[in-house]
Amino acid sequence: MIDINCDLAEGGNQDAEIMPHISSCNIACGGHFGNMSTVEKAVQFAKKNKVKIGAHPSYPDFKNFGRRKINISSQKLKDSLKEQIQFVINSCQKNNVNFHHIKAHGALYNAMENDEKLCQIFFEVLQEINKKIVVFVSPKSKLRAYKSPLIKYWIEGFGDRTYQDDLSLTLRSENDALLTKPEDVLNQILAQKRACIITQNDLKIAQNFDTICLHSDTPNALEIIKYISSNLKIN
Repeated sequence: MIDINCDLAEGGNQDAEIMPHISSCNIACGGHFGNMSTVEKAVQFAKKNKVKIGAHPSYPDFKNFGRRKINISSQKLKDSLKEQIQFVINSCQKNNVNFHHIKAHGALYNAMENDEKLCQIFFEVLQEINKKIVVFVSPKSKLRAYKSPLIKYWIEGFGDRTYQDDLSLTLRSENDALLTKPEDVLNQILAQKRACIITQNDLKIAQNFDTICLHSDTPNALEIIKYISSNLKIN
Protein backbone atom coordinates (compact mmCIF):
# COMPACT_ATOMS: atom_id res chain seq x y z
CA MET A 1 0.00 0.00 0.00
CA ILE A 2 1.25 3.46 -0.87
CA ASP A 3 -0.17 6.99 -0.82
CA ILE A 4 0.22 8.71 -4.19
CA ASN A 5 -0.52 12.43 -4.16
CA CYS A 6 -0.86 14.84 -7.07
CA ASP A 7 -0.99 18.65 -7.40
CA LEU A 8 -4.26 19.47 -9.17
CA ALA A 9 -6.60 22.36 -10.10
CA GLU A 10 -3.60 24.14 -11.65
CA GLY A 11 -5.13 24.71 -15.08
CA GLY A 12 -4.53 21.28 -16.57
CA ASN A 13 -7.30 19.53 -18.49
CA GLN A 14 -6.74 16.01 -17.15
CA ASP A 15 -7.79 16.32 -13.51
CA ALA A 16 -10.93 14.23 -13.92
CA GLU A 17 -8.93 11.45 -15.60
CA ILE A 18 -6.13 11.57 -13.02
CA MET A 19 -8.32 11.46 -9.90
CA PRO A 20 -9.26 7.73 -10.09
CA HIS A 21 -5.57 6.78 -10.09
CA ILE A 22 -4.33 8.67 -6.99
CA SER A 23 -5.13 8.61 -3.28
CA SER A 24 -4.47 12.23 -2.24
CA CYS A 25 -4.85 15.51 -4.12
CA ASN A 26 -3.32 18.91 -3.40
CA ILE A 27 -5.70 21.60 -4.64
CA ALA A 28 -4.35 24.95 -5.86
CA CYS A 29 -6.33 27.56 -3.96
CA GLY A 30 -5.67 31.02 -5.34
CA GLY A 31 -2.01 31.71 -4.55
CA HIS A 32 -0.27 30.46 -7.69
CA PHE A 33 -3.44 29.45 -9.54
CA GLY A 34 -7.17 29.04 -9.07
CA ASN A 35 -10.23 30.54 -7.44
CA MET A 36 -13.31 29.35 -5.56
CA SER A 37 -14.78 27.87 -8.73
CA THR A 38 -11.74 25.74 -9.55
CA VAL A 39 -11.40 24.66 -5.91
CA GLU A 40 -15.05 23.61 -5.80
CA LYS A 41 -14.73 21.59 -8.99
CA ALA A 42 -11.62 19.78 -7.71
CA VAL A 43 -13.23 18.98 -4.36
CA GLN A 44 -16.21 17.47 -6.14
CA PHE A 45 -13.92 15.34 -8.35
CA ALA A 46 -12.05 14.17 -5.25
CA LYS A 47 -15.24 13.33 -3.38
CA LYS A 48 -16.53 11.30 -6.32
CA ASN A 49 -13.29 9.28 -6.44
CA LYS A 50 -12.80 9.01 -2.64
CA VAL A 51 -9.49 10.84 -2.80
CA LYS A 52 -8.06 12.56 0.30
CA ILE A 53 -8.34 16.33 -0.07
CA GLY A 54 -5.63 18.85 0.73
CA ALA A 55 -4.92 22.53 0.21
CA HIS A 56 -1.91 23.56 -1.89
CA PRO A 57 -1.16 27.16 -0.80
CA SER A 58 1.72 29.20 -2.15
CA TYR A 59 3.19 32.64 -2.24
CA PRO A 60 0.46 34.90 -3.70
CA ASP A 61 2.15 35.13 -7.09
CA PHE A 62 0.11 34.20 -10.17
CA LYS A 63 2.72 35.81 -12.44
CA ASN A 64 5.47 33.32 -11.55
CA PHE A 65 3.15 30.40 -10.66
CA GLY A 66 4.45 30.52 -7.10
CA ARG A 67 7.87 29.28 -8.18
CA ARG A 68 9.85 32.29 -6.94
CA LYS A 69 10.34 33.56 -3.42
CA ILE A 70 8.77 37.01 -3.29
CA ASN A 71 9.23 40.03 -1.02
CA ILE A 72 6.13 40.12 1.17
CA SER A 73 5.49 41.08 4.78
CA SER A 74 4.94 38.33 7.33
CA GLN A 75 1.39 39.48 8.03
CA LYS A 76 0.40 39.67 4.37
CA LEU A 77 1.78 36.21 3.76
CA LYS A 78 -0.07 34.81 6.78
CA ASP A 79 -3.32 36.42 5.67
CA SER A 80 -2.94 35.05 2.15
CA LEU A 81 -2.11 31.52 3.32
CA LYS A 82 -5.08 31.45 5.70
CA GLU A 83 -7.40 32.67 2.96
CA GLN A 84 -6.12 30.08 0.48
CA ILE A 85 -6.44 27.19 2.91
CA GLN A 86 -9.87 28.36 4.02
CA PHE A 87 -11.09 28.19 0.41
CA VAL A 88 -10.53 24.43 0.47
CA ILE A 89 -11.85 23.95 4.01
CA ASN A 90 -15.05 25.82 3.14
CA SER A 91 -15.56 23.75 -0.02
CA CYS A 92 -15.03 20.53 1.93
CA GLN A 93 -17.62 21.60 4.48
CA LYS A 94 -20.06 22.55 1.72
CA ASN A 95 -19.63 19.16 0.04
CA ASN A 96 -19.69 17.20 3.31
CA VAL A 97 -16.24 15.67 2.87
CA ASN A 98 -13.17 15.58 5.11
CA PHE A 99 -10.33 18.07 4.79
CA HIS A 100 -7.19 15.96 5.19
CA HIS A 101 -3.92 17.80 4.57
CA ILE A 102 -1.88 20.83 3.53
CA LYS A 103 1.07 20.88 1.18
CA ALA A 104 2.87 24.12 0.43
CA HIS A 105 3.60 24.82 -3.23
CA GLY A 106 6.74 25.63 -5.18
CA ALA A 107 9.08 28.23 -3.75
CA LEU A 108 7.23 28.25 -0.42
CA TYR A 109 7.68 24.49 -0.02
CA ASN A 110 11.36 24.65 -0.93
CA ALA A 111 12.14 27.70 1.22
CA MET A 112 10.96 25.92 4.37
CA GLU A 113 13.93 23.58 4.05
CA ASN A 114 16.15 26.32 5.50
CA ASP A 115 14.14 29.46 6.31
CA GLU A 116 13.33 29.40 10.04
CA LYS A 117 11.26 32.59 9.94
CA LEU A 118 9.10 31.25 7.13
CA CYS A 119 8.57 28.00 9.03
CA GLN A 120 7.41 30.00 12.05
CA ILE A 121 4.91 31.92 9.90
CA PHE A 122 3.57 28.74 8.33
CA PHE A 123 3.31 27.02 11.70
CA GLU A 124 1.33 29.95 13.12
CA VAL A 125 -1.09 29.59 10.21
CA LEU A 126 -1.48 25.88 10.98
CA GLN A 127 -2.15 26.62 14.64
CA GLU A 128 -4.79 29.21 13.79
CA ILE A 129 -6.63 26.69 11.64
CA ASN A 130 -7.04 24.74 14.90
CA LYS A 131 -7.86 21.38 13.30
CA LYS A 132 -6.23 17.97 13.31
CA ILE A 133 -4.31 18.03 10.09
CA VAL A 134 -1.60 16.28 8.11
CA VAL A 135 1.14 18.42 6.56
CA PHE A 136 3.22 17.12 3.64
CA VAL A 137 6.89 18.14 3.93
CA SER A 138 10.22 17.29 2.32
CA PRO A 139 12.78 15.22 4.26
CA LYS A 140 14.85 18.40 4.71
CA SER A 141 12.02 20.65 5.92
CA LYS A 142 12.73 22.59 9.11
CA LEU A 143 8.97 22.87 9.64
CA ARG A 144 9.07 19.42 11.26
CA ALA A 145 10.76 20.96 14.31
CA TYR A 146 7.52 22.80 15.14
CA LYS A 147 5.35 20.44 17.17
CA SER A 148 1.64 20.41 17.95
CA PRO A 149 -0.74 17.62 19.00
CA LEU A 150 -3.00 18.71 16.13
CA ILE A 151 -0.32 18.44 13.43
CA LYS A 152 1.11 15.29 11.90
CA TYR A 153 3.92 15.54 9.36
CA TRP A 154 4.11 13.18 6.39
CA ILE A 155 7.47 12.94 4.67
CA GLU A 156 7.02 13.33 0.94
CA GLY A 157 9.04 11.82 -1.87
CA PHE A 158 8.82 12.65 -5.56
CA GLY A 159 8.38 9.82 -8.02
CA ASP A 160 8.99 11.89 -11.14
CA ARG A 161 11.82 14.21 -10.03
CA THR A 162 15.51 13.42 -9.67
CA TYR A 163 17.52 14.04 -6.50
CA GLN A 164 20.93 15.48 -5.68
CA ASP A 165 23.25 14.06 -3.02
CA ASP A 166 22.04 16.59 -0.41
CA LEU A 167 18.43 15.34 -0.88
CA SER A 168 17.47 18.46 -2.82
CA LEU A 169 15.53 18.09 -6.06
CA THR A 170 17.42 18.69 -9.30
CA LEU A 171 16.60 22.18 -10.54
CA ARG A 172 13.83 22.23 -13.15
CA SER A 173 16.13 24.19 -15.43
CA GLU A 174 18.38 21.12 -15.73
CA ASN A 175 17.71 18.62 -18.52
CA ASP A 176 17.61 15.66 -16.15
CA ALA A 177 15.28 17.18 -13.55
CA LEU A 178 12.26 15.12 -14.61
CA LEU A 179 11.67 11.40 -15.03
CA THR A 180 9.30 10.94 -17.96
CA LYS A 181 9.50 7.21 -18.68
CA PRO A 182 6.79 5.38 -16.67
CA GLU A 183 9.18 2.50 -15.95
CA ASP A 184 11.78 4.88 -14.47
CA VAL A 185 9.15 6.52 -12.28
CA LEU A 186 7.97 3.12 -11.02
CA ASN A 187 11.53 2.09 -10.19
CA GLN A 188 12.08 5.29 -8.22
CA ILE A 189 8.84 4.81 -6.30
CA LEU A 190 9.74 1.20 -5.50
CA ALA A 191 13.09 2.37 -4.15
CA GLN A 192 11.33 4.98 -2.01
CA LYS A 193 8.97 2.31 -0.73
CA ARG A 194 12.10 0.48 0.44
CA ALA A 195 13.08 3.68 2.31
CA CYS A 196 15.76 4.71 -0.14
CA ILE A 197 16.55 7.64 -2.42
CA ILE A 198 18.91 7.00 -5.31
CA THR A 199 20.53 10.25 -6.37
CA GLN A 200 21.75 11.37 -9.78
CA ASN A 201 25.22 10.19 -8.74
CA ASP A 202 23.84 6.75 -7.80
CA LEU A 203 24.28 7.45 -4.10
CA LYS A 204 21.77 5.50 -2.00
CA ILE A 205 20.40 7.45 0.96
CA ALA A 206 18.15 5.84 3.59
CA GLN A 207 14.90 7.75 3.99
CA ASN A 208 11.37 6.76 4.97
CA PHE A 209 8.39 8.22 3.12
CA ASP A 210 4.70 8.56 3.97
CA THR A 211 3.48 9.83 0.60
CA ILE A 212 4.89 10.14 -2.92
CA CYS A 213 4.06 12.93 -5.36
CA LEU A 214 3.46 12.65 -9.09
CA HIS A 215 3.05 15.93 -10.96
CA SER A 216 0.08 16.56 -13.22
CA ASP A 217 1.93 19.00 -15.49
CA THR A 218 4.52 16.57 -16.84
CA PRO A 219 3.82 16.22 -20.61
CA ASN A 220 2.84 12.55 -20.29
CA ALA A 221 1.55 12.78 -16.71
CA LEU A 222 -1.63 10.78 -17.32
CA GLU A 223 0.32 7.93 -18.95
CA ILE A 224 2.72 7.84 -15.98
CA ILE A 225 -0.01 7.96 -13.34
CA LYS A 226 -2.08 5.23 -14.99
CA TYR A 227 1.03 3.04 -15.28
CA ILE A 228 1.87 3.53 -11.60
CA SER A 229 -1.68 2.79 -10.42
CA SER A 230 -1.77 -0.38 -12.51
CA ASN A 231 1.47 -1.64 -10.95
CA LEU A 232 1.03 -0.58 -7.32
CA LYS A 233 -1.75 -0.80 -4.76
CA ILE A 234 -2.75 2.78 -3.98
CA ASN A 235 -4.31 3.59 -0.59
